[in-house]
Amino acid sequence: MRSEKAGGLYLAAGFILAGSATTAGKGLVATLGPFTITAAGLAFALPALAPFALKGPRPSRRELGLTALLGFFGIFVYRICLISALSLVNAGEAGLMTGAAPAFTAIASWLFLRERPSPLPVLGVIAASAGIFLVRFGALGGAVDAASGFTSSGRSLGLLLALGAAASESVFAILSRLAWRKDADANSRRRAALTAAWAFAFSLGPAAAERPLGALAALPLLAWIALAWYGLFVTAASYICWYEGIRRVEASRAAAYTGIVPVVALALPALLLGERPSATSVAGCFLVALGIVATALPRNPQSVQPQTH
Repeated sequence: MRSEKAGGLYLAAGFILAGSATTAGKGLVATLGPFTITAAGLAFALPALAPFALKGPRPSRRELGLTALLGFFGIFVYRICLISALSLVNAGEAGLMTGAAPAFTAIASWLFLRERPSPLPVLGVIAASAGIFLVRFGALGGAVDAASGFTSSGRSLGLLLALGAAASESVFAILSRLAWRKDADANSRRRAALTAAWAFAFSLGPAAAERPLGALAALPLLAWIALAWYGLFVTAASYICWYEGIRRVEASRAAAYTGIVPVVALALPALLLGERPSATSVAGCFLVALGIVATALPRNPQSVQPQTH
């Protein structure tokens, strides 16, 4: 029980940091390509994470293969899909599609991990998913802006890319939980470091193809601060919290915590920029909070199967 509570706190902290990515990266999409943003953010994260990767014995082939998959789906594919989507559709539209991640994760955890949550966590995931949709719907003002300048074909591609981001997030959650099942004693910081290193390796070549040196040289100080935040907190600290949380909480239950991301993305502009969220968005935040509380409530001890490590 104490372990699950700690896992919930880690997940909440990780997704609060992840939710700040929208505010931190505001304006970067207009000047930098998606691969460059990903690689530059990871370049700030790696020096902070490197000591954890170098500590201890050399990683085994199994650990390298596993963290390569985690880095590919959890950072590389997710961020490329989401950043690319933001150049084709409104942020609210992209958020509506990524809001499918909790449902994807809950279904996949039942199919592949044989996690059978009790009715209350299932209702929690449903409430959190509904809250995400309301938050994003409220951010859109209840309707899609037809005069946004996006083409019909571009919007369709953007929505598919956002849905791909949701799917990659679900794959990452399932792989993470499976990894902890097989190696419950693994170090979260070391795993986060190797995951980030693989993601950087995947993004470095495509980033170079975007020829970003001129754009990077012209970035103002605030943009560099945003990239540093993106790397040190949205990546390094957030993924350490994620690994500490997913080792203690089932993937199906952890799915509800993803609802924190759009809530933070809505709250930060309200706090820092004076933007006023709509009543629909506020109602969505309430549903997300309700869903997380329902998911985090203790299960019936008789329904918990003992784990063998």
